Amino acid sequence: MNWLVSLSGNGQVLFGMANFMSSPHFSVYEDSDDHQAEAYFLNFPHIKGNKNLTEVVSAIKGLMQLLNGALAIDYGFNNFRRYGPISVDQIFSSDKDCPSWSDWSQEDFSSQVPASNPFIGNEERSKFDAPFNHKTTAYIQLCIEHEDIFNLLRQVSVGFDWRNLYCIWDTICHHCGGQKNAIYTLGLDEDKIKAFTGTANSFGVLGIEARHGVKGWEIPKETVDLNGAIDIVDGIVSKYLSKNYCLGCKKKEWEKIT
Repeated sequence: MNWLVSLSGNGQVLFGMANFMSSPHFSVYEDSDDHQAEAYFLNFPHIKGNKNLTEVVSAIKGLMQLLNGALAIDYGFNNFRRYGPISVDQIFSSDKDCPSWSDWSQEDFSSQVPASNPFIGNEERSKFDAPFNHKTTAYIQLCIEHEDIFNLLRQVSVGFDWRNLYCIWDTICHHCGGQKNAIYTLGLDEDKIKAFTGTANSFGVLGIEARHGVKGWEIPKETVDLNGAIDIVDGIVSKYLSKNYCLGCKKKEWEKIT
């Protein structure tokens, strides 16, 4: 069984994925019939041969989570908010080995199918793959063996409201051995962290967007707006990943085995 997945999203982001990123787990390519409008498609070898539509849809959604999380880290959270996420437009299937355009059938799938771990089948490695040449593909490559990166990419993909930003901070703290250790080992500005966490927790500042309901707490002296909070958490994630994962080192390791 062959699968064809069309993508929608920011043209600049899709162009970059198609022209500058390579991975054994996915690729994006442009294929327009009339050359007037851009059409981008996903090659996802892990689902090739799988005949279970629900499993395929779930894996595709899982890959979209990782992609959007990695892209957000690569571009920066606030920049990624302006670009918007990459999403699945349509899914087609064919039981032909080498299908022509007339051999593809569009699949209807439920929006209720949950995302799952996308690495359900085999990768498609070639000598041209260079996942560590780009942050987006590098983090997707690393998340196969590193649960912290896998979870961070998924969490980042959810968005940047106050509650999710705090969830990302919780994950960083857990993997650093607690909040104090996270601040110390990552060299964070403690005053900025207090402004972020104090604002995120304060019903008096954020109302129903806060992590907590009414607790009678005083409004913190130092607060931060949402854009500032997004920048703070963006910086925390970048420092955590830079401290724990040397992409240049991983690139050298990859080149030795390919």
